[in-house]
Amino acid sequence: MFGTSPTAASVESSAGVGAGGKTGLTALVVAILFLITAFFSPLIGAVSNVAAITAPSLIIVGSMMIKSINEIDWTHFDESFPAFLVIVAMPLTSSIANGIALGFIAYPILKMARGKFREVHPFVYMFAVLFLYQLIFLA
Repeated sequence: MFGTSPTAASVESSAGVGAGGKTGLTALVVAILFLITAFFSPLIGAVSNVAAITAPSLIIVGSMMIKSINEIDWTHFDESFPAFLVIVAMPLTSSIANGIALGFIAYPILKMARGKFREVHPFVYMFAVLFLYQLIFLA
């Protein structure tokens, strides 16, 4: 609605909680830092299409996320492939949001293909359709 990815917002929020920020003070500090960065927006906008700017943050996020890879059930393809797709798509698309979107799209498709469509919450189907629409029409 405001030109930002809802996936990125939820990832950032989860990162703050994961780092121990469970109070409103964390959100307040982040809001103040975002206000400060607004003054640098024209400079950042001028060079934002350069992949070298986003690559370091994606590498850092990827290295922090990779520690959870041992929790993936690699014995079931319908569970492991969407996770693998997310892991691979993030650096290849240079977008955390696109990587997560592809995982959200692949997961219900694979569950339906295996006849396990009832294991998937209806909201996941809704998010899959919304992400698919986003990738096709809004990208």
